[in-house]
Amino acid sequence: IDVWTGHSKDLLTRLPDRYGGVEKWRIGGVFMDQRGSRYDEDLATLERLGILLPGAVVVADNVLKPGSPLFLWRLKHGGTYDTEIVRLTEFAMPAEDWMSVSVRRADAPLGAVQGRERGEASGEAEGRADPTGEEAPQELAQLQ
Repeated sequence: IDVWTGHSKDLLTRLPDRYGGVEKWRIGGVFMDQRGSRYDEDLATLERLGILLPGAVVVADNVLKPGSPLFLWRLKHGGTYDTEIVRLTEFAMPAEDWMSVSVRRADAPLGAVQGRERGEASGEAEGRADPTGEEAPQELAQLQ
């Protein structure tokens, strides 16, 4: 087990090279527990790198508060994940929050989406489109 410290935006792209490339190293599970507005970008990075195995489990905490609307929209509308939202009481607080539990479908595309890198001419770099290219409602981008 290796423990890396730092921000996901700085570390995720370094993982494949550190472990011999995507031919030798892919992952079957991800747990996200940071600022929810980062989840969509982090998921897009993992998908673009092609390191998520079919059947990979993606769990994200605090998707209601403070929230991750673009991430949830992508999971529910993108056709790449089967997703359940779990209601729970936040640790040490009497407030309700949500956790998403998603399983990457076996037929999900690996790496580049539809013959192009993610983020080119589709709004995906800002997290506004799902893997099919469908645009998220503008109101969700404003909530980030």
